[in-house]
Amino acid sequence: MALGKMNALPEESIYVGDSYEDDILGAMKTGILPVLIDRCEKYSEADCIKIRNLNELIEILENHKNV
Repeated sequence: MALGKMNALPEESIYVGDSYEDDILGAMKTGILPVLIDRCEKYSEADCIKIRNLNELIEILENHKNV
């Protein structure tokens, strides 16, 4: 619903969340690039981009300019 309100496509979007089950799996199901904030390294086996703090998100955005 949020993508529709913003006229955005899933493949052009990034979803940042701190819950693998709620945020990351949901983003994956809709085709959005998920980024997991894993401050305590709780999700060592996660199959997505992981960051420890929001400052690291800048590099992610620079590397995914088409998003």
